[in-house]
Amino acid sequence: MPASTSGLEATFPIARRTGRPSLAIADAVAWAAAASSEAWLGLAASYDELKRYRLADRAYAQALKLIGPTSEFLNNRGYSYLLRGDLRRASQDLSEALAKDPENEKIRNNLAALEARARKRL
Repeated sequence: MPASTSGLEATFPIARRTGRPSLAIADAVAWAAAASSEAWLGLAASYDELKRYRLADRAYAQALKLIGPTSEFLNNRGYSYLLRGDLRRASQDLSEALAKDPENEKIRNNLAALEARARKRL
């Protein structure tokens, strides 16, 4: 989606309703810096925190267009799936992230959280 005032106006009410002005700032930065994968990943993480997963998916899609499936991207999106309870997709993304960056402690921690969650379901 191209940068537009309508996109920003649609998101600012979310920040006001949730009492999180930082979300409005993150959204504005992402739209202003449309070529910044870091901004899109940050915005997606903010949406994940608010359980606004459809909006997070849109931000992850923008980041994916910019950087492709890097270990950081896959780890972040995998964690998002974990938060949603989608353990299959979380496992796919986190396993692929670990294959790309086997020494990454954040990825390993997220995989451990996934395994713990999967054990609780059994």
